[in-house]
Formats: sequence, structure tokens, C-alpha cells
Amino acid sequence: MPADLQFIVLLQVVTDAAVLLDIVVVRQIISFIYLTIAPGYVFLKTIRLKTKNPVDTLLYSVGLDIAALMLVGLVVNTLLPIAGFTSPLSTTPLLLALNILVLSCCIIVYLRDGNNVLPKTEFPKRYLPLAILPCLAVAGAVAMTVWGSNLVLLVMLASIPVLVTLFTIWRRKLSLQFLGLTLLVIALALVIHTSMVTNYLVGYDVNSEFQVFQLTNNSSHWISGFSSVDDRISKGYSMLSVTIYPTIYSKISAIDGTLLFKVLYPLILSLVPLALYSLYSSKISKIEAFLAVFLILSNLTFFDIAGIPVKQIIAELFFVLLFLVIVKNEMSPFHRIFLFLVFATGLAVSHYALSYLLLFFLIVPWVIYKASRYTTFRLGTTRIGLDLILLVFVMAFGWYIYTSSSATFDALENFGNHISTNLISDFFNPAARTQTVLTGLGATEAASFAHLIGRLFFYLSEFMIMIGLLRTLLKKEFARFGSDYTMFSVLGLAILIICIVVPNVARYFRMERFYQISILFLAPFFVIGIQTISEFFTTRFLKTHKEALALGLILIAVVPLFFFETGFIYETTKDFSYSVPLSMYRMDKISLYDETTDAKEVAAALWLSSQQDPAHNVVYCDYAAFLGVLTSYGMMSGVNLRYLPNSTSFFSDSDASVRYVFLRTVNTQEGIIDGQSGLFNVSIVQPELASESLVYSNRDAVVFYKLLNSTSPLP
Repeated sequence: MPADLQFIVLLQVVTDAAVLLDIVVVRQIISFIYLTIAPGYVFLKTIRLKTKNPVDTLLYSVGLDIAALMLVGLVVNTLLPIAGFTSPLSTTPLLLALNILVLSCCIIVYLRDGNNVLPKTEFPKRYLPLAILPCLAVAGAVAMTVWGSNLVLLVMLASIPVLVTLFTIWRRKLSLQFLGLTLLVIALALVIHTSMVTNYLVGYDVNSEFQVFQLTNNSSHWISGFSSVDDRISKGYSMLSVTIYPTIYSKISAIDGTLLFKVLYPLILSLVPLALYSLYSSKISKIEAFLAVFLILSNLTFFDIAGIPVKQIIAELFFVLLFLVIVKNEMSPFHRIFLFLVFATGLAVSHYALSYLLLFFLIVPWVIYKASRYTTFRLGTTRIGLDLILLVFVMAFGWYIYTSSSATFDALENFGNHISTNLISDFFNPAARTQTVLTGLGATEAASFAHLIGRLFFYLSEFMIMIGLLRTLLKKEFARFGSDYTMFSVLGLAILIICIVVPNVARYFRMERFYQISILFLAPFFVIGIQTISEFFTTRFLKTHKEALALGLILIAVVPLFFFETGFIYETTKDFSYSVPLSMYRMDKISLYDETTDAKEVAAALWLSSQQDPAHNVVYCDYAAFLGVLTSYGMMSGVNLRYLPNSTSFFSDSDASVRYVFLRTVNTQEGIIDGQSGLFNVSIVQPELASESLVYSNRDAVVFYKLLNSTSPLP
């Protein structure tokens, strides 16, 4: 048996032993490795997909691995209840199903190929020092959380542009794989430094995603028809990326759910730049591709975990892999269609918004290509066919109608109705655009002079992208990128324009998400744009060193952007900073606790959750607790939660028997409540609280209790 299959079988045996014997630490580490590489790798060997680039092999393997885990979990969840199993997603059935899948693939490969092995790919020792960056990110996040010191993180962030500059200088001595691996570790370090900075979840959407994971994990069963009056829960529950997928990891590896969310998903996100590098390097030089990806890494929208839904992380990887399959030329039609089918399915069950965007990126080019046949303007050939479009359409809408009482499909319908109804009335209304849109247009005031400079570098990157794209279109350099990729890039720009022009679009689907997806296609044109400016000067003033000048200008544009976007400059100058990892020790407590929580808030939420009777109780809290700790750790939803009102008395709850009031750390320590319509002082609700009973307190987080229409005793 080939050595790689021997390793997979050995890993399977060790994983089984560690899980069944519950060997602490060994179970967590070995199971995590097994789940992350084994199913996808054996699946890749089973279909005999061979690529010229080891990076592509890794990417396709991971994509197949994620899809395989979700679909295996779905099959187990669907079939076992028919046989009378009430907890199909428990450890034993899942482990048995994965054993059958992995070992069956190993047997098929061995019987078919015998001892034939792929050429060995050695891992050069010179790559090992790159591992220092993620290690520094972990150490720095721990140092900030425990001691409030950001020195390690500052060193880590400062070293990244130094590495990028040095590798640009040594570009002719570095291999394609080395540059790709460098981008992988940079991405991993950037994402980890935001995800690991506290002991608890960081962000907004992640709280509802954590709840649907716990609902699935605690019951060991995913219910396709589940619905909730809270559309955050309904829509999230229909996505396997945050229900079945993390449940499999939790059941087999026994890793704590919070840690799983803070490690697994950032690791997946760090693969997106690697996939982009593989895509770009097929169109432009390796150093140009390297710098184009670094532009993406230098944008806050990539590494700010607080602003990225977890389900979008997996969907974004599938999204990029799909276009990698479409654009690259190195695989057979069978493999292309097979991978497209698997990745499109994975995307459909991972994130609804990106599925809609995928359809947009497929349908519009196909229509344009068909229409161009009747004109004198020829766009070339395309791999987008009606069969692929119909396949994605049926999978996406079939899944969304089937699951969670059509919550995601209803959300799309409601969005369309709202846009069409308010298009005219809101067209000239700035309030119909989000703050992010207005900031991107320069319509809001910068917090300081340094922030203004940071914006200028961001605007410079946008301007260079426009120059590069215009050059490609006007000079008709389609051969360089290919007609498909050029079309995708134009559509990416069109999406941004739609978000600006059409009111409320960015509010519903988030401008940050649209920008993050659009920049995936547009980043190479940043390099082309600066090269265009460089060529303008070199043809007139400089006849030599043209490449060096262009690369130097790219670094001059992107390195300062990196320092501004990561918050490095704002922290070192003690300016206003939005970076939690670097500046949490001096941040305004209200801003800090809007994105984070602490141990005492979690303890109070867990206690309150144990007292809850969803049918008869309501809980009043502020905006951040509603979207945050009470949703994730308190396992509550809009059924029970109410916003604290900015008035002297609470809303009446005639249908409730018990009312709780949850005050978090900022409410008690700072005396401020973050209400649904703005901040107000806690003294406004004090008269009402005086008539209630204090039933829980850990000094920072407190819970009040009041009987309304019941004779129930105090908890």
C-alpha cells in the first residue's frame, strides 16, 4: 500500500482509539487533523484528480473535505432516524460513517492503482521559519487577553510588510509554492490575532451562528423543518456550515465549542488568499499575484473576524474554488464538472447570500455572451453553460425552500419587495445607504488627521483598481486574463456601484460583504493600474529598471494601507483605534463591549438560561446583549428577548408571566445602556428596577426578576 494511504489508515486507527478511549489532548489534536485532511484527501485520490501545482491539490482536497463532512453528516442525520435512532449526530454513528467513507476510498484506490504513488513533494526546511508568524499571533493574542500587552502583536504586524518587501526583492529566487505558503501564514496570523484575542466569541453574527450550532450539537440532531420567529436563528439553522459541520468536529474531537469557532473557521479563511494566489498566478506573474493578494490581506474586511459571519467564511472558500475550477485550464471536463457540482453544493448549504451572488456571476455573463452573438463585438469563449446555471439554481432554491420553513427564500423575497417599494422614495436619501457606503464615498468626517491619511490610501487603492480595469477593457487585453475572468471583474465592480446607487441594498446584504467579494476579482487590477502609472513615467524619464519601479510603487501604496487598516499606526500614535486586539486596553468600554463579552456576562447569561421558560418569560436587555451573549451563551432568541426602552416604565407584557432584566458589565460599571435607538443613562430605568427583585449578581452582570401574571416563586 502506498505510504500516503498507510498514513491515512494509521491516522484513522489512532483517531478511533483516541475517541473511544477519550484520551485527553491526543483526542483533540489527532481528531482535528484527521477531520481536516483525511476525507478530502482520499476523495481526491479516488477521483484521480492530478494537478500541476501542489497548492491546487491542497485547496481541492480541503474543499472536498468540508463538503464531504457536511454531506456525510446530512446523510447520517436523514437515514438513522428512519431506523429509530433519535440522536443520529452523536459520536458513534458519525465516527462509524467516516470510517466507512475513508476506508472504502482507500480500498478502492489500492485495488485500482496498486502501489503506484504520486511523485514525492518534499517540504523544504527553509519554509519552517514562516511558522513563527502564526505563533506570534497566538502568543500576542494571549498576552493581550491576560496581561493587556500588545507588544508581541505589534512586532508580528510590523514584520509582515518587511517579509513582503524582502520577498519582492528576492522574487527571482523564490518558488511559486513558497510565495503561496507565505500568503497562507500571513493570512493565518492576521485572522488569529483577531479571533483569539479574548476567551469568548468576538463579533455579531457569530452569536446567532453559535446558538444554532449548540441547538444541533446538544440534541445530536439537525431538524430540516426547524423555524423560529427570530429570522437570525431560522436562516442560520438552515446552513450546514454552522450546524452539522461544527457538530461533527465537536462530537468527534470533543473540542470546546467556543475554541472550535475561534480556531477552525479562521484556519479555513486563511486558505482563501492561497486560492486567490493560485487563481491570479495563472493570469499574471507570481510576484504580481503575490502583491495583489497582499492588497486583500491589507483590508480590514478580510481579517476582522467580528465583521465576518462564520457561514460566509466557508462559503467564501467554496466561492473562490468554483471560479478556480471555471478559469484554470488544467483538468478534464469530468473533473471540472464534478468539482463544480461538489463546490456549488457546498456553497448552497453554507451561505444563502453568496449563493445568490454566484447565480448573478453565472447568469449575467451567460446572457451577455449569448447576446454578443448577434453583434459585431465578440467576447471570446466561456465555460459557463446553461446546464451549470440550472444546476446551481435548483440546488440553491431547492435547499432554501426545503429547510427552516423557507426562511432564507422568504428573506430574499422580502428584500426584493422592500427595494422595489422604496426605490423612488429612498433614492436621494443618504440614510438609505450604510455608514460604510458613505465613508467609502468620502461623505463622512474622519476621526482624525491620521484616519484621513488612512482613507486616502484606501481611496488610492480603489483608484488604481479602476485604472487597471479600464486599461484592460479599453486596450482589450482579454487574452491576459481571459474573457470569463474579465467579465467576473466587471460584474464585481457593478455590484459595488449597485450598492451605492440603489438604496437599501447594502443595508440588507452588508456593504462589507459585497466589497470583500468584489475585491476577490478586482485585486489584480490594482497591480495593473500602478504598472500603468509607472509605464507613463518610465517611457518619458526612465529607460531602465521599469519592473523595479512598478513593484516599488506597489509597495509604497500597499504597505501604508496595511499599517492603517490593521490599526498599527493608530495604536503606536495613540490615536482613536478600532482594533480590539491592539487597543482593547484603552478603548472606550461601550465600543469594546459591543464586540466582546467577558466571563461574568457569560456566567450571568448561563444562569439566566437555566431559569428560562420560553413560553412564559421575557428578558429585557440592551442592544449588544440582545445580539450577543444572551443569544450565543444564553441560547435565547427574539421569542424571549426585548430591548430596554428609553422610558421610565417598561413595555407591558400581557402574555408573559415573568419578566427578567439583564444588565451587563457596561450597564452596571459605566451606567450606560446601548438601546435600540441609541445610548441612554441607566438611571432612566432605575425607578422600574427598584420595584423588582435582584436574583443574580456577580458584581458586574446582574439579573432582576418580577412576577407579572403568575404566582410562581422566585427562582
